[in-house]
Amino acid sequence: MMLVLGALLASAAPSFGGIALGDTRAAVIAERGDPLQTTSDGKKDTYEYVSPSGDAIQIVWFTGDAVSTVAMIFSPIPRPGGSEGTSAEGITLGEPLGEVPKLDASRIVSGSGDLAKDGTVRYRGEDGGIYEFAADKTRTIVGLIALEAPDGATAASPAPAASPVTIHGGTSLEDAIVLTGSDAAGVLAEHVYLLTRKCGSDGRWQFAKQSLVLQHGRSYDRIDATCSTGGEARAFFFDVTATMGG
Repeated sequence: MMLVLGALLASAAPSFGGIALGDTRAAVIAERGDPLQTTSDGKKDTYEYVSPSGDAIQIVWFTGDAVSTVAMIFSPIPRPGGSEGTSAEGITLGEPLGEVPKLDASRIVSGSGDLAKDGTVRYRGEDGGIYEFAADKTRTIVGLIALEAPDGATAASPAPAASPVTIHGGTSLEDAIVLTGSDAAGVLAEHVYLLTRKCGSDGRWQFAKQSLVLQHGRSYDRIDATCSTGGEARAFFFDVTATMGG
């Protein structure tokens, strides 16, 4: 039994922020809810989220239908009480560069290991994944942590896309955008979603009012918004059941 358990642990794909390299789109949506924004460059697609702790923007890259990179970019917002922030290999997103712990020199892939000096350090994690740490020199903090598969790994092979996944558009309770994470993360996600949606002649949606709707054992936020150009008004619906009390 112990040998089998050890083999299973050794074969587990590296993960960061609740998402593992090689996860499918459907698996990511099941874990993290609906993405706040999706983009594509023709070769890779990305999903954007607010991190579960609410301290960062989480970006997920897909090659085919498999996750190939997961990154967290620090956002200058208050963290929920008691949160220790997003960390990997002992380094915490947003911590001052002068407080970054010394890295094991034998596992450094590129850079000297001094993030304040190098700006970017690539590091082989204990889980076998390659972590990139980048400095935000304006704020003198750790500004980005990313995880990607090591060269030659098959965890994020360019598999063909699986069956189309459903991404909700927030047009009704039935089409409500599903949010996960802490309550603070959910609130930020709603505002990020509005800011990334265009309207009118290159306008953006602006928050007008919010109301809570309880129906069929689930909790929904209704956000009424107006367009910054043209004055169009509409409601956006978010399923916040998973964030309540978090």
